Amino acid sequence: MILSDYIPGNSLIHRLPPGVKILTLAVAGTLLFIFPQLTIVLTALIMVALLYSLAHIHPRIMLLQLKPLLWILLLLFVVQWWVSGWLAGVIVIARLVALLLLAALVTLTTRTSDMVDTLEKGLSWLRFLHINPAKVSLALSLTLRFIPVLATITAEVREAQKARGLDHSMLAVAIPVVVRTLKMADDIAAALEARAYDPRLSRLESVAGKRERGAMSSKDIVYIALFAAINAALGLFPPFTLPVIAVPITAQTLGFILAGAIAGSRRGALALVLFDVLVFVGLPLLAGGRGGVGIYLGPGGGFVLAWPLAALVIGFLYQRNLHSLTLAKEMLFIALGSVVVVYSCGIPWAAAVAGITLKQAAVGALGFIPGDLIKAVLAALIIRAVRRAWPTLG
Repeated sequence: MILSDYIPGNSLIHRLPPGVKILTLAVAGTLLFIFPQLTIVLTALIMVALLYSLAHIHPRIMLLQLKPLLWILLLLFVVQWWVSGWLAGVIVIARLVALLLLAALVTLTTRTSDMVDTLEKGLSWLRFLHINPAKVSLALSLTLRFIPVLATITAEVREAQKARGLDHSMLAVAIPVVVRTLKMADDIAAALEARAYDPRLSRLESVAGKRERGAMSSKDIVYIALFAAINAALGLFPPFTLPVIAVPITAQTLGFILAGAIAGSRRGALALVLFDVLVFVGLPLLAGGRGGVGIYLGPGGGFVLAWPLAALVIGFLYQRNLHSLTLAKEMLFIALGSVVVVYSCGIPWAAAVAGITLKQAAVGALGFIPGDLIKAVLAALIIRAVRRAWPTLG
């Protein structure tokens, strides 16, 4: 899997502090995005292979990290070849493989406990805002673990639906996947509550003299991590890029819709904030295997940064009208979040970055609207079915 279990060892790579590994991943993702030249990405691939050798990890294990994604890589190459030429396809695939392998190497050579401790230390400044960093680091760790679990659940559901001739139906696959993951999330939250997670909360309150701001339950944390992972999993589907403002159309925009409508405004928005943080530090979670701070400096940065706000708006509208929802209302709420909110942020950003007028950026964005409206209908149908199957959401 992309995010694999720890392999014990005493190599130099194993002994490196987790913070150094995370920083290296962030820098590598950013540089590979800023400098998409063939020689650079191929050099990066060779260097990653050498790092695996230095970590004494067998090449077979390295290649196993890519096995679940072979068909996606092939499809992505074909799409890029058709849109931009074979050289662009090679560069995109090589960059994606290098970043995926580097991200896998971090988890292969780092204990989960060490990663959580490092993240918690790095987030210690949140205490001054009366936010518990232990809960934030737990959400980050759970998100990384949920991604391969989601891939496994999706594969199992597709196999089951294949026997019914429904494996090509997005609704037939998405609905049971979401319901199963919600059950899993509730079970994990119950287990955390049973173990009285986070005994340091009382110490935090006694030191600060105040209660934790916006205190989150275990269920809040698990749902935030789950929907951040769902958004990441949706990015595995290859994008189609419009030539005008170079922003890809992806299935990933379904992620913030589902997060807001199912998890709620607060959880949904925080899930997308968490997702943005993971992308920012270099994890290749955006469609096309992109990640790094360079994403937010490009023309699509405003669209991605608007996702938490869109989830917040959609969740708020759902919560205010929970007992009077109709399909028409749901599609309207989703359209307000996924079109009005996202475009209001994304178009000015794209215009500023690309050096074009707002009108030119808006005209270039028109090609997205049909796809977004189709996804609004699909999302509304998925959400209605999930709420019928899981009426105790909240």
